[in-house]
Parts: sequence; C-alpha cells; structure tokens
Amino acid sequence: MSDRLVSPNGRVSVNLQDDGGMVLYHDGAPVWQASELRLPDPTPDPPPPSSQTPLPPINGQLRCDAHSYLDDTGRRVPIFCHAGDLILQFVEARTQGDEEKNARVHQAFLDIQRAGYSGLRSWWAICWIHPHPFWEGRTLNPSNREHRRLIRECLRIGAEDYGLTWHIALGDALDVPRAEMDDAWIWLAGVVQERPHWFALVEGLNEAYGTGQSDPREVERWVNISREKNPEVLHVLSAAAGANGSENPDELRLWTPETQRIWYVHANRAGHWGDQTRHAFGVAYHEAPRRLGWSGEPPGINWGPYQFVSVMDHPEEWTDRPWRYAFYLAVTAMCRAVPTFMCSHGVILAGRFRDAPGFGLAPRLISDLPPDVMTYDDLFHGGETHRSRRVVEAPPHCRADHVMKGTGECVIAIYPERPDISTTTLRFDQDWTGRIHDEYGYTDTAISRGTQVSRDISSGLLLVGRAR
Repeated sequence: MSDRLVSPNGRVSVNLQDDGGMVLYHDGAPVWQASELRLPDPTPDPPPPSSQTPLPPINGQLRCDAHSYLDDTGRRVPIFCHAGDLILQFVEARTQGDEEKNARVHQAFLDIQRAGYSGLRSWWAICWIHPHPFWEGRTLNPSNREHRRLIRECLRIGAEDYGLTWHIALGDALDVPRAEMDDAWIWLAGVVQERPHWFALVEGLNEAYGTGQSDPREVERWVNISREKNPEVLHVLSAAAGANGSENPDELRLWTPETQRIWYVHANRAGHWGDQTRHAFGVAYHEAPRRLGWSGEPPGINWGPYQFVSVMDHPEEWTDRPWRYAFYLAVTAMCRAVPTFMCSHGVILAGRFRDAPGFGLAPRLISDLPPDVMTYDDLFHGGETHRSRRVVEAPPHCRADHVMKGTGECVIAIYPERPDISTTTLRFDQDWTGRIHDEYGYTDTAISRGTQVSRDISSGLLLVGRAR
C-alpha cells in the first residue's frame, strides 16, 4: 500500500511506499526511486502550482514590444536557467536505457520550475558531424530521426508537464552539409509552428565563431527558415564571439540584422565581479542596437567538483558570495536584458540545480523588480555627468547605476569597482522611499535629500523604490 501524490495535469506523480521509499513517475513510467527515505510530516508535494514560486510561469507566448517583454498577463521580467546538455542527456537516457540520466533530467525540470525560473536554454545539436574531446564521444544529431523524435519529446515534457519555456540554440554546425542543415531547420521550424508557446527564443548558433560558421548571413539564412514561419516567436542569430567579445558594439551590430527584435550576448567574464556587473550595465548604456536584449550565457557558478563554467578570472567571487550573482542577474534585468542563471550543471548536468549556490536566490530577487522596469526610459550612472538627476552619488571607485521612470520610480544598483572596497558612505541627492536589498535581506525605508548613509556594499545593494 502507498500514498500517491499527483501533479495538476496528471502526468507527474510521486508514490510514497510503506517502507519509507519514494518512486517518481512520469507518464506512468518510474523515472526515479529512493529507498528508506526519511521525511518529516507532511510529506513533500509534487511540482507546486505557480502561486508557490517567486515568479509565475510564462502565460501564453513570451514576446516583446517597443518597451519590454510581456506575456498574456502583461509586462514582466523573465529569468532563464542554462541547461546546455539537458536535451542530449534526455536523448541518451532514452536510447541507452539509462534510468539515472532520465531521473536527472526530470529533477532538473523540477528544480528549475520550483525555483521560479521562466524557462531554460539548451542545445539541440552537439557534435553533429565531428566528435570533440570535451564531449567524450557524446553526440546529438538532429539529422537522426530517432534523435529528432526524442528532442521534440523533451521539449514537450519541459513545456507541457513542467510549465517551462525554451530558449534553444544550435550547438554545432562544423562541416554540416547545406542540405542537411536546411532539412534540420525546416524540421525545427515545423515543431515551433506546431507549438509556438513552448518557445521563448530560437537562437541560430551557439558562439558561431567557434562552432563552425563565422558568416552572419548564413546563420541568418537558417534562422529565417524558422522566423518566417513563426514571426511571433523571438529569434536571434548568435553571440558569435562569446564572452570574449560578443558585447563589442561592432560585433553586436554585425550579428543583429534588421529582422532581429532584440540584441543578444554571452556576457563578459573577465576581471572581478564588479567589472562583470558593470559590463551588464554598459551594453545598454552605450546605445545597444536595440532597446531590449538577452544575456544567454553569462559568468556563472562553479563549486566543489563542478567546474565547467570556464574563462572566468575570479570564479570564487561568485561562489563564496552567491548573493552577488543574484544581484548581477537583477542588474542585467534592470538594464533591459533577459538574465540567465549559469552554473557548472548548465554546461554538463551532473547533479541537482538546487544545490548550486545562488540558484534559489536569483528568482526571488528578480521577483522584487517592478514588472515594467524595462519600460523605464532613463538609464544612467551616478557620476558627475548625471548629477542633476541621480538619486545616489556614486562613491569613489564604486558604481551607482540608475534606471528611472518619468514619475520617479527607480531601481539603483550600488557596487564596488574594486574587490577590496566594503563599507562606504552613500550620499542621497534626492528624497527616496523604497526597499534596500543586500545579502542579509531587505529594509524598507525613507531617506531625505542630503542624508549620508554608511553601508557595506561588498556584495552590492539593490534599491527599488521612488524618488520624491
């Protein structure tokens, strides 16, 4: 005899056994089992309804207008989770009969959904033609009919059973024959056309300079196969230069054709955490080719044995103080770009996303941003250039980046440019009322013009409120 808990759509269930064990089922098939599980009462719930998560799931089609992202409920700030090889692991699990991988994929969906993420980014081709030492013989081949069937099934499960939307990217194009490439894109375009609400973003090629196609015109030709059939779904070409240069203005212009509604980057990973945060502000401040953007593969979290996020000078600055990373993603969002949580499991899924430092913090902090924050027209820093309109003066060697609405609502990100800076004095040049977030929690307060406040900014402060 056992107790059975069933998700609202009936497709995911948990059976609690008399011996204390637990079995997770999907579509009637067992995908994970634990023996002699010791749980406090009440027993754990199945995937929770959206009301229990910090951010509600995307309702209908994620889209954008001239000012912000929105879905059928109105304006909103989405946040995604990077899960690069998740589709590959799903295909491997089904073709190899690997129950451990199958369980790992479902646990990833569950963790992402429960934390409040809007969706996930994953690659739909890996080592298509040629093997690569990094992938150790693994391959995801969209020319293979069985792989296609399983890719679509993975997309369906993520969207329909867990309420997540997809940012999908072609992961490899090296030496793929033109006819084969076109056939794969025609197939994908049909999947998107059949279920457009499954997809938040279709990306032409992951870091194109390193994956087989350096000509943006050719990548645009592939993308147009899907875009022309699915104009309501967002499409981008590539962050071709990756973290080492996709934010460069010339690169952004080159890879943002007229048909593309947003700019797209893999954010800078060089320098200290404050340098990387400043870059998130700088792309929007220095006249990006579009108002709205998307940061698909930013700096990320490594911890313990999980060290697959590369090209970072000081990864410990995120791992040791994970609230900084949530703050960084909030700055990305306030600067009109969709943020993506990146961690080692987002490259190779080797455990539970919920164990990654900062994983649960990021959606909770994003949820306190105004849902219309991307519509705020004034984006500026707290230096002397903007003395007449700033709320907080940027202290020496620190940032006070502002985004402000004409009626006074504003979000301000305060953080150090050097890692040795901690406690500093903040001067308010306008009356301000609102909430101050830091790594210990938040404080609701009202501060008068001319007030000087001493605060520890070593992990950043996020001010959400209104100037009076």
